[in-house]
Amino acid sequence: NTGERLQVGDVFTVDVLDSWNMTRTRVPEDFVLTDVHRNDAYAAGAEPVALPEGEALALLITRVDA
Repeated sequence: NTGERLQVGDVFTVDVLDSWNMTRTRVPEDFVLTDVHRNDAYAAGAEPVALPEGEALALLITRVDA
């Protein structure tokens, strides 16, 4: 839920936003947190997100409700 502390097992989706080309592309796999330390969270074993060439890119990371 929004505003709750991150916990191991939380699941997230990632969208790559390209504001120059006005596109939004969902990364095919979800990311599951395997380690959380205060302000840092990790999804061990997850592949890095491939970013397209260009500028004006952003990531939209959204927690999936269980």
